[in-house]
Amino acid sequence: MDVQEYRVILNEHGRRVANRVAFSTLDKGAERDLSAFYACYGNERDLPEDERSRSGNPANSFDPSGWFALYVNHPYEKSSIIYNLTDGQSAVWLDQLVKARNYWGDWVVRFIYKSLICGESIEVYDAIADDQGEFVTVEDGVTFCAWAEGWCGWAAWAASVTEGDIATLDQVFAWIRGEPQAPHRWPEPGSPEAEARLSGAARRSANRAISTFGAVGAQQGNKQ
Repeated sequence: MDVQEYRVILNEHGRRVANRVAFSTLDKGAERDLSAFYACYGNERDLPEDERSRSGNPANSFDPSGWFALYVNHPYEKSSIIYNLTDGQSAVWLDQLVKARNYWGDWVVRFIYKSLICGESIEVYDAIADDQGEFVTVEDGVTFCAWAEGWCGWAAWAASVTEGDIATLDQVFAWIRGEPQAPHRWPEPGSPEAEARLSGAARRSANRAISTFGAVGAQQGNKQ
């Protein structure tokens, strides 16, 4: 890649994309280090506005190093964007939605989405939300509402859902709809978040070492 090609990509797509394209042209034996990584994936706020990635540009997803692919964006995946944004609650709520769907049927997911997330007023859903559904069971061949022993009813359930729960559900439904999310990034070097992650990693490493040495010590004690 020559300088002119780089400048064209920089002007059209921004500095990070241009750096990734340049990165993709390197020979396999070329030196790669963290400075090159952050040049490709660093924080956009560090760049002048005219060099930042263009919003909605498909080129933003160009990922020659495979960095984005390291984090499968799934509510159950602990390294995913949605899991970290919701402190793990995305896994809890997706599990609840799956179980509700398995018991009541497909309609319950649409009901929760339309009534709770979108706030839409649909006559049959409004009746269910107000506990006006018939007291029937799945075995009765019910279409919309089914009651089971111990079930508190939809009105009580909705009252128990917090604003944080609704925010998490909103993100889970966005994931279900396939809406794109910003790629997962490690924190910027030297930032408080980076220091916190490093100290956390050090603590986990120390705990593993303590556990290992403790187990070895116990085994030796048993042998004696």
